[in-house]
Amino acid sequence: MNKISCINVSKTFFIENNSIKVLDNINLSVQKGELVAISGQSGAGKSTLLHIMASLDSASSGKIIYDDNPIENNTNATLSNIRLNNFGFVYQFHHLLEDLTVLENIMIPAQLANNDNHMNAYDIIEEVGLSSRINHLPWKLSGGEKQRVAIARALINSPDFIFLDEPTGNLDDVNALIIQNLLLNVSKRNNIALVTATHDNTFIKSFDKIYYLKDFKLIEA
Repeated sequence: MNKISCINVSKTFFIENNSIKVLDNINLSVQKGELVAISGQSGAGKSTLLHIMASLDSASSGKIIYDDNPIENNTNATLSNIRLNNFGFVYQFHHLLEDLTVLENIMIPAQLANNDNHMNAYDIIEEVGLSSRINHLPWKLSGGEKQRVAIARALINSPDFIFLDEPTGNLDDVNALIIQNLLLNVSKRNNIALVTATHDNTFIKSFDKIYYLKDFKLIEA
C-alpha cells in the first residue's frame, strides 16, 4: 500500500543571515485513501510541510519516505515523475492558464506524462460538474468553477495522493461547501489520500486524522 511518512522532519529558513525555524522533528504517516487535515495559525508552517511531503521543497533534516524509499535517494527526473503521476496539487488560487480552455488546462499534466486519454478527461470533467464549460476560458468561470478545474487537473493522472493548500480559502461559504463535498466524494470513490492544510473547521470534521501545527511541532487532535 502506498504511504508517505515524515521521519523527524525539521525545516529552517535562512534569510539575511537570520535563521527562522518553521518545523521541528515532525513525524507523520499518510496511507493511500486516508484523509489528513493539518491546521494551525497563519505562518505556522502548514504549507511548508505540504511542500516537503510532496517533494516540492526539501527538509533541513529528517527524511520523507515514499513507498519505503527515502525520497531524497531519487534523481530529479524520478522525483518529477512521482509528482506528475502519483501526486496531485490544489492550492488556494487555481493557477489556471488564462489562454487555455477548461479541457486544455485539465489535460496539461496528462500531456506532460504522454497520456492523451481525453475520455478520462471527459469523465473527470463530468465528475466535477463542468461538462457545460469544457470549451470555456477561465475568465468565463466563477471562482468555484475555477477551483473545480484545478481539482480535475489534479485528478487527470489518477494520483494516489492529493495535496491541498487552503483549497477553499478564497471561496464564499456556498462554494467552499461544494468544493469540500466534491473533494471528499472524489477521494472516497477513487481511494485517493487527501493531505490538506486548512483553517476551515467544518471541512476538518470530515477527516480521519486532524493535526495542529503549533510552536514548530505537530500535535494530533
